[in-house]
Amino acid sequence: MKTQYNENEIFEIIKGIYPQAVNIHKMKEGLVSQTYYFENIDTSLVFQISKDMEGYKKENYVFQTFSNKIPVKNILNIDKYQDNIYFCISEYIDAKRLHDLSENEMNNNIIYIMNILKLLQNIDIDHDKGFGYFNSKGNAPYNTWNDFIQAVFNKKNYNWNLFSKRTNEIVNNVLNEIKKYCYILDNRKSLVHGDFGSYNVLIDKKKIYLIDWGLGLYGDPLYEIANILFWNEKCLKSLINSIMEEYIKDKNSRIKIYIYLLRTGLEEIYMNKNNNVGANIEWLENRIEEIIDSNYWNKCTSIVIP
Repeated sequence: MKTQYNENEIFEIIKGIYPQAVNIHKMKEGLVSQTYYFENIDTSLVFQISKDMEGYKKENYVFQTFSNKIPVKNILNIDKYQDNIYFCISEYIDAKRLHDLSENEMNNNIIYIMNILKLLQNIDIDHDKGFGYFNSKGNAPYNTWNDFIQAVFNKKNYNWNLFSKRTNEIVNNVLNEIKKYCYILDNRKSLVHGDFGSYNVLIDKKKIYLIDWGLGLYGDPLYEIANILFWNEKCLKSLINSIMEEYIKDKNSRIKIYIYLLRTGLEEIYMNKNNNVGANIEWLENRIEEIIDSNYWNKCTSIVIP
């Protein structure tokens, strides 16, 4: 899905849209878009280009709908460049990614990161909008949260036959675990970023910004917590410690997060295989097996799943 334009071609594209553009240079990129910074008159802007028009429109939906509640990037323009190639222009956010913070900076900002998680959890979503990954119009496909969680086993949507024997064994193990505990799921519903990691969370002067909403969904806010715990990023160690203290206080929360950890892992394996992006599948498989291992949970918390 990612385009492969060289630097001169990117410069020409930006100049074609903004003839007065100066100081054009490459920024850190995600898995989908080529990303460049530039200045136009007195404004600092970000140019992104890819084949993912829906992703850009989805982020614009988040900006239009939720920017009065949570800080997100300001989308200025989305348009087609040529067949199946699209660009997005947004205001530049002069902030650091969590990944680039020092340990002291991270510790000093934990309270603000935890606060943004609470803000997300307090955004109620109309049940008519559905559950699961929402589209660029703000609609999600599932009638219940349980439908979304178990959809990963639906052969119409997920063809696990394309995967290895080991992956299918893991899928079956996860299915057994989720079916064992899915009775605990309810239809609590809020806005979930879906990829709340060190590269998609920016901070400047105690203000947190959330970018890259391609995996945004509606559902249980604990799904967000599980996503952070699944990746277990070393640079987010102090945040993870705070999350463990705040969100795993009782058996019900622990079981839900356990289910969501496993669901997250399967989703990542499937996306990796089909889009050839993301983490190494072997790492993902090992991570899921580690989570299913009861010893892993005994190390994390004293709350035991029966």
